[in-house]
Amino acid sequence: MYVYVFDHEEDKMVTHSSELNYLFAPDKTSDPLLNKRMQTWWTNFAIHHNPNGLSSPPLWPTIPKILRITKSTPKAEDWPNPEKCQYWEGLLNGKFMRECQTSTKL
Repeated sequence: MYVYVFDHEEDKMVTHSSELNYLFAPDKTSDPLLNKRMQTWWTNFAIHHNPNGLSSPPLWPTIPKILRITKSTPKAEDWPNPEKCQYWEGLLNGKFMRECQTSTKL
């Protein structure tokens, strides 16, 4: 399972779906490198079920880590709000925590 936090637009308020311009309307953005990265990640996920594709080492971690997408280099970091896991637990019928536990054992 892959999770990301998009806070690339530090000078603006980032809202739900702010990242979609980088995927589908790159002419409306000011960061061609991020356009390419995001298009590659989403394409890799569609083809390989993994946003890293076949690259090694992977940039985008699996949970319990997340990928934080900022104006600088995207980076892996710890899950920022572990208390919010309960929300996902309810939606995914327990799969979220099982996935976290499996990922930490790798």
